Amino acid sequence: EITVSKRKRPVVVASDLHYGGLLYSQRPTLKGDSEYAFEWVIDYANRVSAECLLLAGDLFDVPNISPSTLASFIKQLDRCECRIVYCRGDHDGFMGQPGWLDVSDVQNAKFPHPFKRGLVPVHSIDYCESFEEFDGRMAAAKFRPGDVLLTHQKWMDFLGSGGIAGMTFSAVVQQWAPSVLITGDLHDNRLFKVGDTVVASPGCTHRRKRNDAGGSCFLWESELTKVDIPGRRWVDYSINTAEDLQEFSRQLPGLLESSFPEDHPLSTNILTVKTAVGLALSSQLADAVAGRAHLFVVPDRRERVKREHDDRPAQASSDVLKDVLDGLRLPSRVRQSVNALLVCSEDRIEEEISNAYSDLLERYDSED
Repeated sequence: EITVSKRKRPVVVASDLHYGGLLYSQRPTLKGDSEYAFEWVIDYANRVSAECLLLAGDLFDVPNISPSTLASFIKQLDRCECRIVYCRGDHDGFMGQPGWLDVSDVQNAKFPHPFKRGLVPVHSIDYCESFEEFDGRMAAAKFRPGDVLLTHQKWMDFLGSGGIAGMTFSAVVQQWAPSVLITGDLHDNRLFKVGDTVVASPGCTHRRKRNDAGGSCFLWESELTKVDIPGRRWVDYSINTAEDLQEFSRQLPGLLESSFPEDHPLSTNILTVKTAVGLALSSQLADAVAGRAHLFVVPDRRERVKREHDDRPAQASSDVLKDVLDGLRLPSRVRQSVNALLVCSEDRIEEEISNAYSDLLERYDSED
């Protein structure tokens, strides 16, 4: 249990909204997850009568967002009934450019006094390209030991050589001794201590790719408590035998069930089927799902190679390629609901398969 300073009204802490971003999948591209997650965070902050909403960077997914995405984001901010304090992440570089309507401009008109957690100031430090730049910004902010730090940095503790040189939790704690360090960029909900400093990573507000955990944030009262954010359901399934296929058919109604109403943008689940029996199965699966889920068919390369080794001499790469493409006979009606994600362990034929697949789709388009 990690205890932090008490306050009558709670604070909601979130990070890595990646607003307007797409779920990291291919054919079809999935939208709406990031927008719904942020809408939920705003509603939650209003529902608990939060004193403040802290956002630890990467508010947007890409530097060059569309005007409609920005308008949608500002509309959500306008619904928030409490103060918002944020820092910019490495995806938010454009926010400091001329012409950007800074959220702080609007917030300062509503709340003229700096936000403090109890009697402790909360300092917002944007993403920095170096540890020296970070130190300079901390000094300019007149950060004092015991203050709260809201930031978004690439920590060497988690990224190793991919992090900013010298940017470690222990270095920041030793140099500045914040009482609470809230950080974005980790994309995972974590709560731990470094010395006497509480380190809190709210995690991403929504799942961004297949193996991610669901979205989360923190509710900060006398303690920091993880709060799960509802999201689209993603189900993984393996089919390698006829018995597997029969079991899949029996379980399909349950796999398609969603916690969202039918008219909700996230009511359509994601269903990933990993199989070694060939992509010809795609047509059968697509007919069974009938557009009620986003269906991804992923060849189980390792299982297939094992079968080839057990049953007959190993095939040449060109033969493997031919087998894959022979099974990929997708009529246009099926292509709307099925996604053949080609995963190949042999790099030298991966590009060849991808190009052949693209040619195949172009041929179907011309036939339409």
